[in-house]
Amino acid sequence: MSSHRLILFLLTSCLVACTPRSVREAQDGQISYAVTSVMPEDIQAIADSCNEEYTAVCSYEHMCAFCREDFPRVFAFCDTMPVNFYVLFVVRECDSVYIHESIQAIKKYDESFDNFLILSDSLFDPENKKRRNFLFFKEYGGHREGQKYIKYVDNYVPAGFDDGCYTPRLFLYRKRDGLVYVTHYDEQENTCLPQQDIKELTHIICR
Repeated sequence: MSSHRLILFLLTSCLVACTPRSVREAQDGQISYAVTSVMPEDIQAIADSCNEEYTAVCSYEHMCAFCREDFPRVFAFCDTMPVNFYVLFVVRECDSVYIHESIQAIKKYDESFDNFLILSDSLFDPENKKRRNFLFFKEYGGHREGQKYIKYVDNYVPAGFDDGCYTPRLFLYRKRDGLVYVTHYDEQENTCLPQQDIKELTHIICR
């Protein structure tokens, strides 16, 4: 392939991947999935429309080794609770390959699981809505890449809860009441779902 054709191929691939859509759908020989782009208020609307009184939303970043290691603990806990459970991706909407890899990893725990959300890129400041040096130099975890997640935590987590932006992190919504509990990272237990949070969540959901 000539250098001109290679450049054209890369640019075309990038433009296709970065086309904004409210819902991303894909299917290959192994998995099929749909990912819905949401603003924080949309998450509350989803919680209000679900059958269960509580909706648990877990943030997820596949690039983070700790997140991959700690996520099964969150997934297993939510599977035992009478809640609607969603996984919330906090990366850019155009990162289709990254999202696909993330979903592949999550479906290993439950092939039928299909409740995937992604924070809308509308939460980025105007100067950061387009990634600089994208395609070749991704900045996962950097300030610009994590900006919309930081806004979600800073602006929508009730006062009194830890304002950290780590993942995985569980956000518990109650119908009509919004966020009622947010987990925290415990250094001694080295987990984002410590025993204290498990007890609190169990008490809230099952009382």
